[in-house]
Amino acid sequence: NNVGAVQNKNGPIYHDYAFQQRQQIQPQEEKNEHIETMDNDKDKYKGMLVVGWGGLIRLMAITAAGSYFTGARVHSSRATKGMELKFQQEQQSLYKQYEEDVTKLVEDNHELTFAVNKLTMQLRTTQSQTEMDTLQRNYEEFKHPDVNGDNKISKAEFTTYIESNYNQDDDDDTLFDDFDHNKDGSIDFKEYAQQIQK
Repeated sequence: NNVGAVQNKNGPIYHDYAFQQRQQIQPQEEKNEHIETMDNDKDKYKGMLVVGWGGLIRLMAITAAGSYFTGARVHSSRATKGMELKFQQEQQSLYKQYEEDVTKLVEDNHELTFAVNKLTMQLRTTQSQTEMDTLQRNYEEFKHPDVNGDNKISKAEFTTYIESNYNQDDDDDTLFDDFDHNKDGSIDFKEYAQQIQK
């Protein structure tokens, strides 16, 4: 029969045999393919799961880093704004203190200027009064020898006054010439005052 089966390769016996063999092999191949596909899918999903966990971890790390940098930036921005505000407040305080100090100095300067002017006026008044007193005293002394009241002291009036009031050993003519600056023979008050000051 085997010989007939081999000879009738295209005949019904071989065909049936081949069909049966295929029926037995095909389900096994499909089953194997299905198992292989499932194994591949399982490995694929397992890989995806591994990749998924890695991606998730990476995503979490990136998110954490982003949050950290964002937080740091926000914190840095707040700190910068805080420092700028503090600097502005300190600057305003310094400007205010500067203005107050300058105003105080100007006021003190005005007060000192007023005090100096007042003292200068008092000094001038005192000097003027002293000068007036000296002038008055000199004039009264000048009037003693001026017997005739003509506001001039003649040589005779001068000699009489010196001899009666002072023990003068010097020459009266030399002393008179010291007072008579313009050499007109008499001494006026201006000449007398100038000589007294020498």
